[in-house]
Formats: sequence, structure tokens, C-alpha cells
Amino acid sequence: METGAAQMQWYVAIVRDVNRIAAARNIWRALSCELPETPEFIQYDNAGPSVYVPRRERARKRHDRFLLDEPPKYVNVMPGYLFVRCEAVGASWAGVRYATGVSGLLGYGEGAEKAPDRIPDAWIEDMRARELAGEWNELQRMIDRIRQKERDRQNKRKRRLRGLDSLKEVKDEIR
Repeated sequence: METGAAQMQWYVAIVRDVNRIAAARNIWRALSCELPETPEFIQYDNAGPSVYVPRRERARKRHDRFLLDEPPKYVNVMPGYLFVRCEAVGASWAGVRYATGVSGLLGYGEGAEKAPDRIPDAWIEDMRARELAGEWNELQRMIDRIRQKERDRQNKRKRRLRGLDSLKEVKDEIR
């Protein structure tokens, strides 16, 4: 725990996915910090203010073919949400709440006295560890395999029913 200075806490900012980069840039400005060098203005720093989005790799495709010569694209695991680490004082999270591109902070209460929910550091560290280990990618591959099995099962059923229709036609011709 920090002493003297205000303690840093994680909050969840709700943004529209199309405004995620602009919202991250405006959050940095609301926190009166200099912008990070990353193109998406996302920085995971356990010591100071941070804006974090758990992401997973997605291979680039064109015309249903993978482009092996281009680097993978990163997509959000939770579109529409940014995790923001700032001081646990009303002025800091009020600046984040009213930053351009931010719809609000995940929280409870009504109106002006609405307080944001604080996210434990362990949750964010767990998400970060999963991201670095590639577990989000493995989860997506598992979901893709399940979807493919379901498509195969339905296609097999359609072929079987098509076969029954053709047998019925043959039976009618024999009579």
C-alpha cells in the first residue's frame, strides 16, 4: 500500500469501440499525463497511471486466405471497455468519466453521487498474464473448433436429408 500520496486504483471506463483510441488519448489528457509512444495510447504500468485493454492476436486475412507476410492484428477481448489506473480521488475519476469518447465508468449509484467500481489489482494482473501467455488466442481457437464441429454436423445432416429426397424420387420412378 502506498502512503502519503493517494492510492492508485483500477476503474473500468465504458467507451464505444470505434472511439477506443480517441478515448484512451483523452483519458491520458484528463489524468494530466504525457501521452505514451504507443499508437493506441495504451500502456500497462504498475507504478503510475495506466490505460490497459486485454487483447488477442488475430492473423490478417484477405479473401479467406491468411497473409503470412504481414504482422498479426490485435483485437480487443472485451470491446467497449478500457481499464484505467488512476488515483482513488474523486477529481481523478471524474476527469476520466467526462473525457471525450468515454460514456461513463462502471459503477453503482444514481446521478452525480454515482461511484465507480474498483477492480482489484490481482484481476488486472491475471488478465495481463493471460494475454502474455496467449491464453486468449487459445480460447478463440477452441471456440472456432466448436463452431466448425457444429457447422460440420449441420452439413452432414443436410447431406443425409438430401440423400433421402433422392431415394424418394427413385422409389417413385420404380412404381
